[in-house]
Amino acid sequence: MAIKNLLFLIAALLLLPCAQGSAQTWAGADFTFGSLGYKGARASFSTTVSSNSMVGVEARYFNLNNLPDAVYAVKAPVTINNGRLLTTLRPLVYPSTKHIDTSAMALGVDNTYLLDASEKDQSETLLIANAAGAMQNTLFVFGDGTSKTAALPQMTYELGISQHYYREFYLTLTGTLSQYMTGMNGTTMPRMILDQGDMGSTGMSAAMTRLPLWTVGLDIMRKSGDDKDSSVILGYRYITFKEARTALHALTLGARMKVNKDSTFEFSYNLLATGDDSRRNFYRIFLNMGL
Repeated sequence: MAIKNLLFLIAALLLLPCAQGSAQTWAGADFTFGSLGYKGARASFSTTVSSNSMVGVEARYFNLNNLPDAVYAVKAPVTINNGRLLTTLRPLVYPSTKHIDTSAMALGVDNTYLLDASEKDQSETLLIANAAGAMQNTLFVFGDGTSKTAALPQMTYELGISQHYYREFYLTLTGTLSQYMTGMNGTTMPRMILDQGDMGSTGMSAAMTRLPLWTVGLDIMRKSGDDKDSSVILGYRYITFKEARTALHALTLGARMKVNKDSTFEFSYNLLATGDDSRRNFYRIFLNMGL
């Protein structure tokens, strides 16, 4: 299984278009591991195609202990910079596999708008307005023991505000709400594969396939170094779920370090805790390289 997953990522990178002569091209790779034997990895590539636009592609896999096979996903983000407004379109696909008869597709639209900027103290105020829609074909198991595969449509909305001071201190407050257009009372869905982190901010390094209801979060980042490429990050999320009364607390502590002129290395620790004293730990390493 590990060899199969590695070959998937290598093949994804080899199939990426080569940006000849591009001044701004990046390749990234990350690996996440932790509690319950969780392992996940992704490879990404992005390049500028004009003075105000960027395209990319990302291939990913992760394993969950309740599924018989790894989950795969492919994403193709497009970012457009319109001055004060930064927009990213995120189409993605989760194909079914031989052992998991579940698939999903989604489209996210992320918008960041510059509300105010001051050159005096180098401060900025940004408004965040994101939305994502998804259709997941998954197994529904009913209370009488019968089951069927059906569509689970979902919409997720996220609003936030980010305040930057002296280009060193960054505070971001977000709130996320998810809506499901299919009745789920008295049913369980044991084979969901869509990572809710692709729909909205979850504050989790590992994939989360449980269905969230609403989430609030705060991220604090302190940049350092002559060119501000190094930083320390502290994040917190409070997540409620549609099918459970117990909320989840997600705490993240991370650091980013400059490797050379065009590359950075990141490491983060993610603690998940619930009201029943259940705790899980996840670790993520990420390398981003300028080409």
